[in-house]
Amino acid sequence: MQLRSSMVLLPLMFLCDSGIEIPPLRQILKWFVAGGITLSLIILGHAAFILIAQHQNIFTFGNLTDFLKINRVYISLYFVMMILALANKMLQDELKRSDRIYHGILILVFVMMVILLSEREEVIALVTATVAMFMMHFISRKKTLTGIAWAAMMSCFLISVIMLFPDTQQRFLDVKKEWNQAYSDQHPTSVTIRKAVWEISGGLISKYPLSGVGTGDVEDSLLHHYQLEKLVWPYNDRLNAHNQFLQTTVALGVFGSLALLLLFITGFRIAIISRNELYFLFLLIFIISNLTESMFETEAGVVFFSFFNSVMAAECLKRKEGRCAEN
Repeated sequence: MQLRSSMVLLPLMFLCDSGIEIPPLRQILKWFVAGGITLSLIILGHAAFILIAQHQNIFTFGNLTDFLKINRVYISLYFVMMILALANKMLQDELKRSDRIYHGILILVFVMMVILLSEREEVIALVTATVAMFMMHFISRKKTLTGIAWAAMMSCFLISVIMLFPDTQQRFLDVKKEWNQAYSDQHPTSVTIRKAVWEISGGLISKYPLSGVGTGDVEDSLLHHYQLEKLVWPYNDRLNAHNQFLQTTVALGVFGSLALLLLFITGFRIAIISRNELYFLFLLIFIISNLTESMFETEAGVVFFSFFNSVMAAECLKRKEGRCAEN
């Protein structure tokens, strides 16, 4: 309850007439990007120091952000959101040449951070959201062919960048190689571990389809079945379902899963009606992230989602014309 309290408190604060003055989304995004710049400097500075002082290369997946003690999935998700916020601003606003160059440089830096972190689902989220962003922007202006051209060009650019980083490229090749492999305690991989965990979660859902096992018993139920199936790594690491939709269904049954879907559907509906492209993209990248991670099981995911979801929805709903403030 303490972990997910912000899912209730922030919407109440921002969507109701609580008397709390909410800074404009534009200002919040400036602070958010400024935080991203600081975070990038800290991460790269630390890696450079380790390389110079200890002659150890940690500019790779699994090592780059370990010292922060934050799951790199969330860090990568933050960078993806920053990229979309900056790119959306460049599309929506008439910026001066110097500002466009500044925004472009920041986008390239944050893209590099996403590629270095090599979180597959976030790379996929970035490519998918970029395509969606250009398509929505140009189609809404009746320039469908232009949108298709820009979407294709940016997809090729991002894929080319991925190909330039061997570690990131190998991460995607590993999925193809490992997908048909069975889980093994001797040679566990992120792919085979997830497949095993998803199978266990599916079994629990089929056993308790309506009621679920209860929010307080999800971890114990999963660990019990890991032990029964002799899944050493998932048991020792106390893994969750690594899919928020499965996690919620295991805990609350199909009605809980429907409530989660309704949360996203409502957000998409608000974004579409108010023509807020950034809000739509935010929800899109979060859904993609939820397919391989249980994003609402940690504070880093819950607070990030509940804050931005509440702020963006509030700006949409409180506009008399139904239009959001400019991003």
